[in-house]
Amino acid sequence: MSQASRLLATFAGAGNAHGTTIVGRVGRNGKAESQSRIIREPLTEALVQAHIDGKQGVGAIPITDENKCQFGCLDIDVYDLNHAELQAKIQKMKLPLMHCRSKSGGAHLYLFMQDWETAAQVRDYLSEMSIALGYSGCEIFPKQDTIIAERGDVGNFINMPYFNAELPQRYCFDKKNEAMELDEFLDAVEKARISLPELEGLKFAGSMKSATRLCLCVAFMTSSNTAMTGKRVSRKTTVLSARIRCRHMKF
Repeated sequence: MSQASRLLATFAGAGNAHGTTIVGRVGRNGKAESQSRIIREPLTEALVQAHIDGKQGVGAIPITDENKCQFGCLDIDVYDLNHAELQAKIQKMKLPLMHCRSKSGGAHLYLFMQDWETAAQVRDYLSEMSIALGYSGCEIFPKQDTIIAERGDVGNFINMPYFNAELPQRYCFDKKNEAMELDEFLDAVEKARISLPELEGLKFAGSMKSATRLCLCVAFMTSSNTAMTGKRVSRKTTVLSARIRCRHMKF
């Protein structure tokens, strides 16, 4: 198989649309200016080859018409990100994530599944991992649990790595925090794929136990705040307070 066909298979998703991004100059904040749009045509091997050649960047839409996906991603939009520290944290927690540099210097952390799973399940596990890594506010792809294909919905796309693969700025880090070549990345993805039962067996900070503790804290603080003030406090304020307070509570 060619590199383009392998990369296309790696980012299999929506069969009726893809994304395209034109990158401009990098601003003072470190973010690359870009113009992105959805193209309602299938992502093809030819388009992926043009991506690899550095002619036109493309993005893949993880969620299908059947609301399933075979990959997901955490988009950590931090432009002065310490990739070495992040990679060390991923390795310490033994998270099944492929750590790629984004076009602006942040991170795209990919989860590759062995089989097609519901987008909602994949998003749930990615959410837990984002909490464990300390990036609970980051974007999660797929962005939707479900779409309504009958009315023409498509999901959001994530820019693929290895644009201009000869001299890429969007590359994947290996376990030693060194940049992988495209073929090394494609081989590593196949080794990193994980089944849903294996994913369910993982234990890490930010797991369901931690989420349950947070929910109990939210419920406790909501009732406490209401009892003390007679007014309901916003959910956002309550959750932020609960995250701090539940560190010191035992269940």
